[in-house]
Amino acid sequence: MLFRSHCVAVDTGGGAYTYDGSSWSTAVAVDVGHAFTAVSCASPSFCAAADDGGNGAILAGGSWKVAAMGTTAGALACPVDGFCLAANGSGGAVAYHNGAWSAVTRIDGQRTIGALSCPALAACTAADRQDNVLYYAPPPSG
Repeated sequence: MLFRSHCVAVDTGGGAYTYDGSSWSTAVAVDVGHAFTAVSCASPSFCAAADDGGNGAILAGGSWKVAAMGTTAGALACPVDGFCLAANGSGGAVAYHNGAWSAVTRIDGQRTIGALSCPALAACTAADRQDNVLYYAPPPSG
């Protein structure tokens, strides 16, 4: 994810790297033993990464915390601090909201979601590998 001078990348060994506009950091061990499958940042102070073991790593408050997501996600989007959507390989999605992942919600039968983009909190679009496009809007609060 790119901000004017900030970028985060993850690797297949559970490491995270940051770019400050001039150089990359050394790897920070976030989720050792797991390969990250996706990463997204809402801001330089909030990022999420999904791994191949069904965990989500959240960067908030300057440190990473890893917790079970309830699914293995291959696509991830975080439009604002404290909120992310992650889609899995069997038509399901989970949402992260202020510290917890939701239960899996089936959004596309058994199809693999290949891409997910959320430019704003109430505007997410996903594409599956059978050329279908899906739109997501969070339910009204209240």
